[in-house]
Amino acid sequence: MDIHVELWKKLAEHPDFELSTYLNKFMSLSSNLDQINFVYDELEKHSAFPQFHKDGKNDITSIAVRHEGNKLYKKNLFSNAFNCYTVSILAAKTKEVLALAYANRSAALLKMGLYKESLTDIGRALVNGYPNKAKLTARQDYCNMFKKPILPAYEKVPKIRNVERHPFIQSAKNCVEIRRNERFGRHVVATRDIKIGEVVVIEQPFAFKLLDQELVYCHECLELCYCNIPCDHCTRSLYCSTTCKDKAFSDYHKYECPLLHSIKGIPGSNESVLLPLKLIFQNGQKFFTEVPPSPGVYRSDRLREIRDLQTHLDTTDPFTVFEKCALVAGIVHLVKNHSSFLESAFSEEHLKENLFKVMLICELNSVEITEFTPKDNTDIFEKQQIGAGLYSFCSLFNHSCCNNVAKNFHGNTIVLRAVNSIKKGEQCFVNYSSNYLVDLKPFRQGYLTQHKFFTCTCRACEEDWPIFTPIDFQANIALHSCDCFNLLLPVVVITGGANVAYVKEKLKLFISEMQKKEKKLPPSRNYSLTKYALLQCYNVLGNKRRV
Repeated sequence: MDIHVELWKKLAEHPDFELSTYLNKFMSLSSNLDQINFVYDELEKHSAFPQFHKDGKNDITSIAVRHEGNKLYKKNLFSNAFNCYTVSILAAKTKEVLALAYANRSAALLKMGLYKESLTDIGRALVNGYPNKAKLTARQDYCNMFKKPILPAYEKVPKIRNVERHPFIQSAKNCVEIRRNERFGRHVVATRDIKIGEVVVIEQPFAFKLLDQELVYCHECLELCYCNIPCDHCTRSLYCSTTCKDKAFSDYHKYECPLLHSIKGIPGSNESVLLPLKLIFQNGQKFFTEVPPSPGVYRSDRLREIRDLQTHLDTTDPFTVFEKCALVAGIVHLVKNHSSFLESAFSEEHLKENLFKVMLICELNSVEITEFTPKDNTDIFEKQQIGAGLYSFCSLFNHSCCNNVAKNFHGNTIVLRAVNSIKKGEQCFVNYSSNYLVDLKPFRQGYLTQHKFFTCTCRACEEDWPIFTPIDFQANIALHSCDCFNLLLPVVVITGGANVAYVKEKLKLFISEMQKKEKKLPPSRNYSLTKYALLQCYNVLGNKRRV
C-alpha cells in the first residue's frame, strides 16, 4: 500500500479527522522541508513507516527457482528458463548451489545460440565446484565447435568532429543553441539549416537506472550481457564483470544494496525513487553543497546543470505534494536505519530536502532508455523501455508529436538526429512518449498531461492528424499504392529481424525520399510511411536485443 494511504487510513480511525483540514494545515507550512518533517513525524507517531525487508542470499529460494527453470527448459521455453536460472544465480548463497545455477544457465544459453556466453557460465560452474565435470566438458566441446563472434548490441556511436563541436555546449554539434522565452522556457533552436540524418547531440547520462526486472543488462554500465554475475550481498543487482561490480559497490551500491528489496515493496517507488536515490548516493557531499552560478559552457557531466532543471512543483496539487513528501519520509527512514549513508557526515535534513527536489527533477526530465527487442519471441522488433536516465542537455528539447529530431540509444549514450529538415531559427523538437504516426491524439494528450504536466499544442495535435498503424503500412505496401513502394516494402524487413546490413545499405535512400516527401503538406500517407521507415532505421542502429 502507498505510504500516504497507509497513514490516512490510520488517521481516519479518529472520528474527528477531516482530510481537507489536514491537507490545509500541511500546505500552510513554509517550506518543503517543513512539510516532509511534518509527514515524517506523523508516520512515526502512527507507526506507518514502510517495512524493512532484509535481503540476502538463500539457497532454498535459488533451488526452487532453478527447478522452475528446469520445467520451462523441458518445454523448450529456453528464454523463460534463462530468466529463472539468472534469478537462481542472484539468490544462491553457497558455491555448490551457485555452480548448479551457472551450469543450468549455460545449457539455456546454448539452446539460445549464445555459445560464447554458455562457455563463460560453464567456466564459472566449474570454478564453483560443479560435480559432473564430464557433462560440462562435453557441453564445452559443443560450444567451441559452434561459437561465433558475438553480434554487437548496437552500432558504433556516431562521432562529432572536433571542428563541428559546439564551443559552449559540451554534447552538441555547432548547429544549435539554447534560447529562453516565456512560452517555451529554455529550448533548443537551429543556428543554421540542419539536414535530415544529421547528428545534433551525443550525450552521456549524468545518472541512469535500469528497470528492476532487467536481467540481461549490466546495472553499472548498461551493456547487454547474457552472462551477468550477481552482487555479493543482495538479490537485485547484476553486472557484466567484476570490474563493474566493484566500481558500483564503491561508488553507490554499498548504500542502496540493503535497501533495494524493501523499496521494491513500496508502490510506485521503483521509478520515482531509485534514480534520484542513486544520483544522491553517487554524488555524496557534492549534492548538499551550494552551487555557485557558472556561466559559459553547458556541461552534461556537471551536477549544476542537473540541479537547474525545471520541476512542476508550482502546479502540483496538495494531494500529490503530500504523497511525495510521504514517499521521501519513508525512504529517508529506511536510509537512516538500514544504510550507512548518513554515517558519512551527511545531514538527514539535507537528504530529505534534496531527495524531494531530485524526485521532482527526475519525474519531469528523466528520459526513457530504450532498445529494439523481439516481440513475444517472434522476429518482429519493437521499441521497449529498459531504464531511465538524466541527460541534462537533451532535457532542454521540447516535445512535439510530429518531432523533427529523433532520439536513440547506443548503450547508455543518447544520440539525437534530425528526421526532418530544420531551417535556421526553427525550434528542434523531440518526442517524449509516442508520436502521431502510431497513437491517437487522446492517448498522447493523456500521457503528456499525466506524466509531463502540459497539454501539447503541436501541429499534429492542433490539426488532429490521422495515425498510420502497422496494418495501414502493410495494407499500403500490399496494394502497391505507395509511389515509393520499392523503397518502403523493406519496412517489414527492418522490423522483422532488425536487419542492420539492409538499413546501412538503404539509409541514404530513405533520407532522400524523406527530403522529397516533406516538401508536400503532411500528413500524407506516403510522408508518414517514409518517416516511419526512417525512424525504424535508427531504431535498428541503436540498442537491440537478439533473443
